[in-house]
Amino acid sequence: MVVLAHSRENPNQSAAALKEFFEKAGAKNVDAPTSEKAEDILASLKDAKGVFMSGGDQNRFVARFPESSKVPEAIRSIFGRGGVIAGTSAGASLIGEWMPTGNGNETVKGLGVLPGAILDQHFFKRNRQDRLRAMVGERKVIGLGIEERAYITVQKGVVTAFEGPTLLITPKADAKAEEKTLQTGESARVFPQVLSLLTNGTR
Repeated sequence: MVVLAHSRENPNQSAAALKEFFEKAGAKNVDAPTSEKAEDILASLKDAKGVFMSGGDQNRFVARFPESSKVPEAIRSIFGRGGVIAGTSAGASLIGEWMPTGNGNETVKGLGVLPGAILDQHFFKRNRQDRLRAMVGERKVIGLGIEERAYITVQKGVVTAFEGPTLLITPKADAKAEEKTLQTGESARVFPQVLSLLTNGTR
């Protein structure tokens, strides 16, 4: 497996700690490259069966490895051939087609491992419900709000929640947008949505 700590300002320390963590958990052949050269990362990803992306700042990761670097494509290819793509915090947000930037309700392209989805994290603790609803309304995709210490798996399009609550937001088909005032005082165009709270083991 490959550990990518490039959401961190300095990947070196986090990469070493994560490599040790996974090796103690029984993972074999763990590679944790810290180079910021795309060709080095692509070499590590070439035969990988899994990727784990650290927390930090998802904007930093996509700035280092934009689509033109071929790194996002390589990560999607691993998933496409049956590999596992995982992440925590910023690393989780990277997995969606769109991702929050942290600047209000703004979104930019994520890695696209899960097309048609936005993942947000630290969800209930940081009161990000309105933010995710606004992003879902703007992009017309599914939203997944994952609480701290919770995690989800997505297999064959089925989302299963573990350890803590996850909010699944699905836009209603052919619904018209409504202007809403968010908790932050900002206004946003929000489409009627179906909200489902997933708890441990539910899907």
